[in-house]
Parts: sequence; C-alpha cells; structure tokens
Amino acid sequence: MEGQRPHWFFDLHDGAYVSTRPLHNAWLTPDQADEFSLLMRMNFDNMQAFKFERHQRVEILRQMLNYYRMHLTDFPSIKSLGVLQELFD
Repeated sequence: MEGQRPHWFFDLHDGAYVSTRPLHNAWLTPDQADEFSLLMRMNFDNMQAFKFERHQRVEILRQMLNYYRMHLTDFPSIKSLGVLQELFD
C-alpha cells in the first residue's frame, strides 16, 4: 500500500500512514495497519500465502467498513456483516 511504513499507525480520516497516534479516534494500531497492508498486497494468485486469524479478519473488516463510512457519502449499512463473520469461523 502506498506510503505504508512498518509499525506506523494508519489514520482513517486522512487515509495515510503516520508515525504517531492521531489525536482523533479513527486510526489503526501499528499491528492493525501492518495486517491491512498485507491484505492490500493479496491477490488471487498469492492468497494462499497469507494467513489471518479469525479475530484479525473480523477486525480488518470492521475497520474497512468504518473507513468507507467516513469517506463515501450515503454508504449503506452492510446487512450481511453477520453472514461474513460467520464465514470467517
């Protein structure tokens, strides 16, 4: 992911990696940001090389939805979120 630096925070408001924790509450921890960066490098051909635990998948999905809600006008509520979480089990 462009601008990604290992062990930096990801500011969900600005959509950017930052070296210090933002003053607002919309950010990913450095560990979450590293996992998100891994996810963004995943494609169909290399996906078998990426292993995420259930709690990581749920948290990444939750944060991605938060990001979309912040940046997309009229982003709909995802009614199938529970279904997606069940798929992760």
